Amino acid sequence: MASDLSRLLESANAPIFSVDLERRVVSWNRRCAQITSLAAEDVLHQPLEALCPPEYHGILRTSCEQIVAGEKQDKFELAIYTQNRSVVQQLLVNCSVQREVDGTKCGLIFIGQDITELLCAIKTAKQITRDYERMFESAAIPIFGIDLEGRVSEWNDATANCFGLKPHEVLGRPLIGKRILKVSLYSDIKVVNAFGR
Repeated sequence: MASDLSRLLESANAPIFSVDLERRVVSWNRRCAQITSLAAEDVLHQPLEALCPPEYHGILRTSCEQIVAGEKQDKFELAIYTQNRSVVQQLLVNCSVQREVDGTKCGLIFIGQDITELLCAIKTAKQITRDYERMFESAAIPIFGIDLEGRVSEWNDATANCFGLKPHEVLGRPLIGKRILKVSLYSDIKVVNAFGR
């Protein structure tokens, strides 16, 4: 049974590793080796903190202490250095206590999910959003947007200058109707200043 479990953990698609109560690495599965380029023999008996950037030492220590003490612990993010140490793999890990046959606590086992690509995609999306916002605000032509209900969701400076309405006056209000734009039967659009100017 124990050997079957060991084979299962070794061949799992998820990064799985374990540490003793002093947080020294005692097992390191194949998936850990693949994503970090660190073979098990390179990391066994090393302190887990030595494999993590310094900014993760606090959360690692606190989480491990809470789990050993029997306190409930949610998943937490952990970064592990790769072989060249200039790159890290980001893991979302669950951690639980390992016990001897007699129930004595002997260490912790970590089961991770590699979220490196996800975090990279989120970072890229945030950068694209910031670039879009800068471009939108600095555009020389009027640009505005509406949501699915026809309410104004975007209103750049050029639009404000063109229509004489500031963003705070129009955001969240219906674009077509009494408040902002009035469309005549001849489809010409007239700006209606409903705010007394």
